[in-house]
Amino acid sequence: MLPSSSSCTQTSVGWMGKISHVQTSSEALAMAVAMMMPEAKGVAGLLAPPVLLPDITGRCVEASASRPPRLPPRPAKLPSPLASLLPEVGREAAGPEGSGVSPSSRHASSAPSLRSNRSSARAHQSASPSGRRVRSASPRSGGRRRAQSQDSRAEVVASRASSSRRNSASGAATSTPVAAQRAGAVTSSSQRAKHGAASRVCYVVQFGNNSNLLRQMLRARACWLPGPGDPGNSAGKTSIEEKTVNLSAANDAQEIQFLWTMYPQKTFISAMASEQQGLRVVLNDEKRLQMKPAQNPCSQPVSMRAHNHFSGGSVITSKAGLVKTIVDFYLRHGRDPFGAVPLTFVVTEGSSDPQFAEWRRAYDLIEQSTNQSMWLVKPGDLSNRGNGIRIYDSSEGVAERVDSKSRAWVLQKYMEAPLLVHKRKFDIRAYCLVTQEPNGGGIHAFFYREAYLRTTSVEYSIKSKDLLVHLNNDAVQKTGDDYGKFESANKLSLVDFQRYLDEHLPKKRYSVQEALIPQMKSLVADTIRAAGAKLNPKEVNNCFEVFGFDFMVDASFRVWLIEVNSNPCLELCNSYLSYLIPKMLDEALQVTLDRVFPPQGTGSATKDRTGSGAARTDISSAVSGTGWEPVFCSSGPNADIVSCAWVPELLVQDDGSSPDLASLGRDLLMPVAPSGSTGGGAKTRRSSTSKKAASEKKDRS
Repeated sequence: MLPSSSSCTQTSVGWMGKISHVQTSSEALAMAVAMMMPEAKGVAGLLAPPVLLPDITGRCVEASASRPPRLPPRPAKLPSPLASLLPEVGREAAGPEGSGVSPSSRHASSAPSLRSNRSSARAHQSASPSGRRVRSASPRSGGRRRAQSQDSRAEVVASRASSSRRNSASGAATSTPVAAQRAGAVTSSSQRAKHGAASRVCYVVQFGNNSNLLRQMLRARACWLPGPGDPGNSAGKTSIEEKTVNLSAANDAQEIQFLWTMYPQKTFISAMASEQQGLRVVLNDEKRLQMKPAQNPCSQPVSMRAHNHFSGGSVITSKAGLVKTIVDFYLRHGRDPFGAVPLTFVVTEGSSDPQFAEWRRAYDLIEQSTNQSMWLVKPGDLSNRGNGIRIYDSSEGVAERVDSKSRAWVLQKYMEAPLLVHKRKFDIRAYCLVTQEPNGGGIHAFFYREAYLRTTSVEYSIKSKDLLVHLNNDAVQKTGDDYGKFESANKLSLVDFQRYLDEHLPKKRYSVQEALIPQMKSLVADTIRAAGAKLNPKEVNNCFEVFGFDFMVDASFRVWLIEVNSNPCLELCNSYLSYLIPKMLDEALQVTLDRVFPPQGTGSATKDRTGSGAARTDISSAVSGTGWEPVFCSSGPNADIVSCAWVPELLVQDDGSSPDLASLGRDLLMPVAPSGSTGGGAKTRRSSTSKKAASEKKDRS
């Protein structure tokens, strides 16, 4: 509900401008909508991009996703007309999840020189040591009350126009409808049913990795409602500051029909397969989401559920699993698997493992022939964020590392001749969406046409073992003093990358769209083709997943697959990612979730409760108009044909034996552009001699 125009006051927003003298509620509505929906359409328009403040500190300084675009952080207390139009204020300790600090304290620490420019804003701030914004709820009860009112706020967003008309007719009576809405948010499930809410389907989104972005998108869909275990639901004990929901497995709780987690929830997937009823979320925090069955559930059996993971995704998302999957696939097709990924060995028994002996033989062969000795040692399980990765240039160092702990280790040849941007390393993060038709139908893989570069902050040198030089992971780069100094949040769009290539390597005529992206598409297609039915071994209906693929580019503009992530980062750390990630995610839900539960209304959503897919929109129609481009279909005519035609074919062994893996993967050592690529790189071959390698370093930079 919009407050009356008489309550509008003037507020200073710092050095970038002022919002003042809002005369009428209709003007307040127009202003708020203009701020919240700058250019984007649909749900993405509700997700205001972070505000990039002046680059005083050399870092990307951002506001939370709920703040108006192109404005610095708002004062602690907004005039009531604007506050009522910003439904995200006060949710989930506003700001990217995992940061552990409020936006106000983060800005204070990262941009101290801006404090003097916000003296008027400080007059409105509370005396709280944390620096959090003042809200209508008391600090002790604020977290619970905000959680209880989240679902009602979605209705406020959906009805701004009608609220404005009602406010203009009754100026001072605005607090009563707002209070009624908040009171309605804490009604029981039986009371919800009386008002038709029980006919809507329920979701739970796990805390972590910018989960509020997913909640915004789901609340914008007509048929969805926060379920027990989500902070938007009133059930249980919710702490927004600690990002935790605790509750019991109540018998009369509503069934969860869509679960979004950071990693596969095996209990929920099993319930999906068996159509088990009465499964409840009992704990939701950033580290885990636990579910337990109710003792005597009174809800009806649920045959239609959806989950954002496959149960078998580890065949490509664990580093050891990806190596095995890729090697088996390319060897089966008579090709060198280490023409798609760098030469890699998996060791499970330390230096006494037979695979370690094979690695040592490869190490000696490569060092003797090319004088290259740098290798990466990575944990072979589901580690991410660069955790546990080390760089070595001696066999003794590698042996000591794999003997340090009993686990699977991945030994991978380091790319010593990468393409550089301003003499610094980069990799490329791209997105792949995988879904499967019901009842074991075709597996579809889609590539998102927009991607971005992750750069380092330190010039590249093989003489240094500093991880800031070699690893592009955000968790690593954020520890450096120069993070954000050269590119906002160390990120570049593909358009900016093409501009760099045109300005600094014009003679190479490298083309991102004509050479780089086709290679990434082919590598994505072969990866999903290689995994195949292992992604969903139990053929559970309505599973889908957005994978983050990481690629590197060598000095000849050839793309190499490095790893696949099951939980790609969704933080909106600069203006480009604030555009890209919400758009990509919303379109992923269009292709997947909206086909299972059509957003037009619950009536059409019930036509497909058997999981047969009879009422679903054709997937080609669902993809049309989005950024997702099909690259693979397991039921298509070319389902088992290798997409990466440039991967070298292997010579057939006379005795029928397996090829010697230690002798493969030599293209990484002497970069050669893939056959048929554009940009002139196909004509260059890097010599193995150290003199020529040194002369080409200047050209690469």
